[in-house]
Amino acid sequence: MPTQPSIGLLTATQVEAACALFKTVFGVPITPETWHWKYCQGPRLGSVNVVAHTADGALVGHAGAIVFPGRQAGNDLPMAQVCDVMVAPDARSALEAGNSYRRLMQTLQQELAWRFSGVYAYGFAGVRPFALGQRMRFYRQVQQCREIPLTTPPDLPLPRLWHIAPADWSDVPTIDATWQTLQSQLSYPKVARTAAYLRWRYQQHPAHSYRLWTLRHLLQPRGWLVTRQMPDGRICIVDTLIPRQASIRHIAHALRHTLARETGNTGLQLYGWQLPAAQLPATEPVIALEVRVTTWARHPPQPVFHPGDSDVY
Repeated sequence: MPTQPSIGLLTATQVEAACALFKTVFGVPITPETWHWKYCQGPRLGSVNVVAHTADGALVGHAGAIVFPGRQAGNDLPMAQVCDVMVAPDARSALEAGNSYRRLMQTLQQELAWRFSGVYAYGFAGVRPFALGQRMRFYRQVQQCREIPLTTPPDLPLPRLWHIAPADWSDVPTIDATWQTLQSQLSYPKVARTAAYLRWRYQQHPAHSYRLWTLRHLLQPRGWLVTRQMPDGRICIVDTLIPRQASIRHIAHALRHTLARETGNTGLQLYGWQLPAAQLPATEPVIALEVRVTTWARHPPQPVFHPGDSDVY
């Protein structure tokens, strides 16, 4: 009978092997530099990288988590994004019997519980990986995420008192003041959107370029948006921090006009994830999910995730 892989924590000498496994499993490359940015940099509380390796040292599995300060209803809440859960194709033969995947996830649960008391863990998965994690009671669904066009009627008037303007990542006082003002309105968990977090997540991203926009009301800063122009030319609203009374559709309408004045292109298409579930189209979603650590959250929080909460956009 084949020997089961050993489970342990990733070492610095295994990072290149983890990057190679990532390419094998997901079909896209990741460099050690990007891996280091993702798991080691930014204003984080920490990170966890659990690996499975064979007796001869071959790395055949990984489950990771990046942990940042979060807030919910005015209280501190460590938030762990579980990501890069992967098992080499030739090590998947006994998943249902509790081989590499189950043992990786169980060790990840233990490490998160031990290192980060009260942590809320979440992640994003396709339908099939979610179904496996749900069946093993590691995952439960929080939100279905789809790319939703942010269209508006051509005769919709621009918001009179709300304005969108380009902003600078270095405007630390404004970004941090906005977070301090709006975080108290959050009844759901959210990773702290401080200036340090935005610089790490967006300005310092090793592969993608983003733009920061200030939302002003009566000329005073009241929130912000982050956008990314995708390879197909569409504009994705990747992240937002806006007041409750601000309508994302009206804000998207104002942003479209700002971009049209800047570029001369009046046909720019904007999209995001901000739409009630009942209005979502019947396309296969990405599942935003809670990851069980010790128990499920007693009073299930209902995060409102944006594309930037994932590690894809």
